[in-house]
Amino acid sequence: MIVVNANAGFQRMSREHLGIALALNIPIVIVVTKIDVAPQNVFEDNLNMLCRMLRSNAVKRPPVLVRTEDDLQEAAERHEKDKACPIFCVSNVTGEGLGPLRRFVHGMRPRLLESGLFGPPAAPAEIHIDCVYSVTGVGIVASGLIRAGRVRPNQQLLLGPDKANQFKPVLVRSIHYKRVQAEVVESGQAATFSLRSLVKRDTLRKTTFRKGMVLVDASLNPCGTRYFRAEVVILHHATTIRRGYQAYIHCGIIRQAAAVHSLSQELLRTGDRAVVVFRFMYHPEYLVSGATLLFREGRTKGLGKVLECMDESAVDDGPASGQA
Repeated sequence: MIVVNANAGFQRMSREHLGIALALNIPIVIVVTKIDVAPQNVFEDNLNMLCRMLRSNAVKRPPVLVRTEDDLQEAAERHEKDKACPIFCVSNVTGEGLGPLRRFVHGMRPRLLESGLFGPPAAPAEIHIDCVYSVTGVGIVASGLIRAGRVRPNQQLLLGPDKANQFKPVLVRSIHYKRVQAEVVESGQAATFSLRSLVKRDTLRKTTFRKGMVLVDASLNPCGTRYFRAEVVILHHATTIRRGYQAYIHCGIIRQAAAVHSLSQELLRTGDRAVVVFRFMYHPEYLVSGATLLFREGRTKGLGKVLECMDESAVDDGPASGQA
């Protein structure tokens, strides 16, 4: 869902978000807000410009302006079939247009399995940690999204990787889901977990955790990686990308700078596709093949998909193998 100011129109950041959604093939809904303060002529000009952009060859998402119940039904049908882009014009002050928007969102079909981001509940557990809390009387509590498997209280998992690429055994003491104690949570749900270290001399603290850490089942034999190969597409870059170029990688919960170790072609410019070997600059990360990544240097520069994690001893100084 991309929110557009009716008075200011489609800004640079909104264009960047639209480009990312198109590259990732994510369904798009546009909400034009603040229609109560925008002059009528300004609002109509910005709305017409938005419709022209959606119809353009670069976007190819036919707009469906939702004003009536019939429009809402048409938007719901074409959103899935024709990749049409519904446009809702709303005001959070007067409440105009909020009813159809709510009904559309409530009627959308979940994309949990279609997205490919989540494994089945029967798979080994994998939890991506996004926040850590120190609760008085409870201890360390970690919140995160369950990407695969099921988790129950008193289940043993591995926490890592730390900066030394180690995974530590921990015990899930209790689970809360939607602020209620739960006996089981599974793939696709976000929950909080009270954790205790199973190593007596290693007490869990907030400083134990960092961005990018996961809780995984021991059967996965988890290991962090410094090098990985990815197929990428360059969305925007003013100059060229070559070996040694550094950017900030976003991949799920991972946030770390990485350098281009090698490429399948000598130079990359806007619109190019290539297979690139990246090297994390500071410490290993837990990556899985097929994960979507985004790299930026201020503005978004490109995105891609992880093809494989590479052993450091197997990485050579030659070009990245494979064709984009």
